[in-house]
Amino acid sequence: MGAWSLLCIVSAEWTVRLPYFSFSVASLLVIVGAIWLLCRSRYLFYHLFSAFTLMIGYSAVRYWEQITPVWFILPRYVIFSFFLTLLILFMVKNFYSQIGVCLLGTSFGEVLYHVTMAGYGMQMNIGEKGFLDVLLFSLMILTSIHLLKVGRAKLYASLQTKQNIEVAK
Repeated sequence: MGAWSLLCIVSAEWTVRLPYFSFSVASLLVIVGAIWLLCRSRYLFYHLFSAFTLMIGYSAVRYWEQITPVWFILPRYVIFSFFLTLLILFMVKNFYSQIGVCLLGTSFGEVLYHVTMAGYGMQMNIGEKGFLDVLLFSLMILTSIHLLKVGRAKLYASLQTKQNIEVAK
């Protein structure tokens, strides 16, 4: 997992050009890694459906950004990341499945958005740095929530153990 992350960082500047699209190599690596991560899941169909839902949600927020480009409260990547994280937390329970759904749904949402915009004559790079910012911030929020849950569970377990020891005395 660490080598895959470093490979994504190194390849963030590289692009693959096709006649109508150009892809960031990092976004292709994210898609391949997300598929690999989700294929290990027991509930593959459900997680693919969750990623599809996230894909539609991400591309819808990107369309909304095109219509109303004014953001009043927070930067773009913060609003997108909180929206994506809320969707993921409602749909998926397991941490690694959350990571896989986040990576796959957001990546394919980016592809869907750019394919649709290419139909209107807008040529952009799929997987640009703004997309990677949103993805990184979403993963940071998911990881922080997971660490808080684990810490709370360990704290609760240690308090229960201390309470049981005091009762036994």
